[in-house]
Amino acid sequence: MPKVSVIIPCYNLGIYLDEAVDSVLAQTYQDYEIIIINDGSTDEFTNNLLKDYSKPKCTIYTTPNQGLPAARNYGIERSKGECICCLDADDKYHPEFLVKTMASLDGDKEHKYGFVTSYVQVFGEENYIWETAEYNPYRLAVDNRIHVASLFRKQCWEEVGGYSTNLSGYQDWDFWISIAAKGYEWKIIKEPLFYYRIRKNSMLKTSDKKRNALYNQIIENNKNFYKNNFLNILLEFQKIRDIDIHAYQDLKRELETTTQRLQNTEQRLQDTAFYLQQIFHSRTYRLMKIFKDALHSKKKLFLLPLRIPWLFLSVDTQNKIKVIYHKIKNTYNKLILKVISIKNVAWPQNYPIVSVVIPCFNYGQYIEEAIDSVLNQTFHNFEIIVVDGGSTDKATIQKLKSLNKPKTTIYYREGRHLVGDNRNYGIEKAQGKYICCLDADDMIKPSYLEKGLFLAETYNYDIVYPSVQCFEGDNFLWAVNVVNLLSCADGDNLSTVSIFKKEAWKKVRGFRDWGVGVHHVPEDWEFWVRLLGHGYRAKRLPEPLMLYRVHHNSLTATNKKSSDDQKKLIREANKKLFEKQNLRRIKKLNNISYSVQNQFVNLIQDHTNHKKILFALPFMITGGADTILLKIAKYLSLNNFHISCITTIPVDENWGDNTSRYEAITKEVYHLYKFLESQEYWKDFIYYLIETRRIDILFIVGCEFVYHMLPGIKVRCPSLIVVDQLFNEFGHIQNNRKYAEFIDCNIVANTTIENMLSHQYHEQKDRVKVIIHGVDVQEEFNPVSLKKLNLPPVDVLPDNKFIVGYFGRFSKEKRPDVFVDIIDAFKDKDDIHFVMTGDGPEYSNVKEKIERIGLKHKVYAPGFVDDIRPFLCRTHVLVIPSKIEGIPIILLEGLSMGIPVVASNVGGMPSIITDYKNGFLCEYKNTDAFIEKINLLYKDQSLRSEMSKNARLYAEQKLDITKMLEQYKETFLNLITYKNRE
Repeated sequence: MPKVSVIIPCYNLGIYLDEAVDSVLAQTYQDYEIIIINDGSTDEFTNNLLKDYSKPKCTIYTTPNQGLPAARNYGIERSKGECICCLDADDKYHPEFLVKTMASLDGDKEHKYGFVTSYVQVFGEENYIWETAEYNPYRLAVDNRIHVASLFRKQCWEEVGGYSTNLSGYQDWDFWISIAAKGYEWKIIKEPLFYYRIRKNSMLKTSDKKRNALYNQIIENNKNFYKNNFLNILLEFQKIRDIDIHAYQDLKRELETTTQRLQNTEQRLQDTAFYLQQIFHSRTYRLMKIFKDALHSKKKLFLLPLRIPWLFLSVDTQNKIKVIYHKIKNTYNKLILKVISIKNVAWPQNYPIVSVVIPCFNYGQYIEEAIDSVLNQTFHNFEIIVVDGGSTDKATIQKLKSLNKPKTTIYYREGRHLVGDNRNYGIEKAQGKYICCLDADDMIKPSYLEKGLFLAETYNYDIVYPSVQCFEGDNFLWAVNVVNLLSCADGDNLSTVSIFKKEAWKKVRGFRDWGVGVHHVPEDWEFWVRLLGHGYRAKRLPEPLMLYRVHHNSLTATNKKSSDDQKKLIREANKKLFEKQNLRRIKKLNNISYSVQNQFVNLIQDHTNHKKILFALPFMITGGADTILLKIAKYLSLNNFHISCITTIPVDENWGDNTSRYEAITKEVYHLYKFLESQEYWKDFIYYLIETRRIDILFIVGCEFVYHMLPGIKVRCPSLIVVDQLFNEFGHIQNNRKYAEFIDCNIVANTTIENMLSHQYHEQKDRVKVIIHGVDVQEEFNPVSLKKLNLPPVDVLPDNKFIVGYFGRFSKEKRPDVFVDIIDAFKDKDDIHFVMTGDGPEYSNVKEKIERIGLKHKVYAPGFVDDIRPFLCRTHVLVIPSKIEGIPIILLEGLSMGIPVVASNVGGMPSIITDYKNGFLCEYKNTDAFIEKINLLYKDQSLRSEMSKNARLYAEQKLDITKMLEQYKETFLNLITYKNRE
């Protein structure tokens, strides 16, 4: 009998369920059972997931939808544990939750405690630690500070009659009050052992909107407790009221004493705004609002705890509090960020929008790299101005005179000129709205100008500055901070290549030189101080988009003056900028937010000779899906398509980062999370790409963020064609169907998905296109061709042994742990060995399992490898034990190499594999079947040889990648042609 029962109700939350269950399975305390109640879920993903759910210690019950409290009661009724905890399907536990909470209950011999709780780590849409409340049943009666997933005795649940089913929210609050009403106390573990997910449409947010009605019902459910302890509960309300009144009285005094100063000093205005903002969003303010709302309600019994403390006050005091309440609200609304609407003016068409100015003094050996880094930009409307400041090195002059670079003008100046003077000279000649000063020995990454100009034009920033990656003499990464005037003057500098408006340069009268050696002060540092001191707004790009060369000849390296001395000189030269009046003015300017019309008018990119496709991906990690996408992208780019790519999810680079492979196809690869700090900015950048590139097709491959944007995208860009790629019938099918009306074409990887869309969801047949994956059967995965290539031998695999392989992602749905169970079945056969390549979230668990059961001598599991072909050349049988699949690429690669495949009977694999022809299909739960088929191929060499020939023949006839690539190209061309006819 388990000591603990973990109850997990699940209604349409299958996408989170594995995380919840895995957090229980990862507990250091193991004496438990897991009961999952499928509470009448209506979404296919959840139902399919739970239909064959096979995680350890889990029991599944399916019921008609009855609501959360009834589902919890249903599970608890069937539980065997003495202690219960109810974990919602979208939340998680810390690995030590059970061991620490159970220790408290086990040590409570007198059964003093009814439940044990802990602090909470909030995650999802918000991120903070929530501290639960010390034992005080009367405070619990007015304010719930106990989290939903606390551990309680089953005896308590029986005594109070379970969770109340007459509440549509706050059921756990009601439940804790009921237990406290029975005389039980609670204990707190003061560590965040419970992870609570905040979602946009979570039940808590819905409950908060109807708090008063729910609270009325809680009082009704526990009316004897409220009646018998009325005075104590009233005291808790009085404490809350006193806290709020003191806060408001302090604020009232603050407002009264600073009214005149508020009119004359912007600094006090901002300080008060911040103060009001804190109070406006505080818990006490919200409680006071509930208190105020109660005054205008009918005099019902349940409102007495709210009304009586108020009635203790005189009418005059009540009126004053009401006035202060409204004054706070009105003042706060006035003091929040001021929004100004402006309109971008179109820059003259024959003028560049940005001028890149490159001063050069004796840096001929580097200058071409600097220029080429600009010419390699994803944004093309620029000019390059090189200013030779009197180089004394003849090789530099010869190099400059030999250059014939597009968009580049070179000016030669007589005599020695310092870098600030050379920059000013070049900027005077510049025609751009924006300036970027690049030193001749540095470089910028290909997307820098585009990303910087996007921020400047879209949100009206005057300066945009990136982080910096050092190279050559050092590889230090300088991640720039958010900078203001004071921090900049204190040494928190902006990067040299910061983009700024030319009109700002004019206003502050350009760069100022300070000499060299002992007299040197960085002219760009002092220039940024003056720009910020004049109120120009700066925005950082956190991505390291500047490449700074570290070498002994640089001006910075030869500088003799200390940083503190430089700070003093800069402040002394700009005294007026640091006067209080100017500081207040700058704060006011920085408190302005701009709403910009015609955001992208100056950022249009011309690709008129190409069809344009935007690939919307979640990430770029090595795997079957990315292998296919890279082939598609490369083929399309060679056939007059212009490719852009975005991603939205950061991933562990140990899983294999394919970014460089995408960048070999297109420079336009944008990881939104790397350079944009707000998801609202992400949305704007996606619109920017669609509108400035005049994208023809938005190609979605599992990018949830873009799915949710589709309604807005279709309104704003109605002519855009949306194509969704589905690799299997799980995963992203929920979003695909949710936004089906905005999707023009569904490309599916097998007929199983096609049939599901057509029969189950009644999708129109002409909106579904089946394109079977393919591989390069002629060269890349041709065993004959590979022999000629002389691939490096895999010495770690023993010679003359029968090799069984698993190649792929180490994730739960791929079931690498089951492959280890298969290995274990052959542990006594010395001439059978195994190889597992790949990486993923389960890799460490699999490695631990291999070691724990003593299989290290039987299996080689190196993690991610760049090229699996040497391993495939040595493999006799390929095993794919997945629970969920489409048509995995490794299946096609294995068949092309002439390797029989033993695979799960899921997804599209039955459309490829035929028993005794090119492989075997097994029910994924039946591990013994996998073992039996591997054993058969091991013993029967003639059968294996025949199936190997059939596998290769099938690949040659059906899996040639050329057919797949042509189908993608024709599908996209037909969609564009059809759209253009409309």
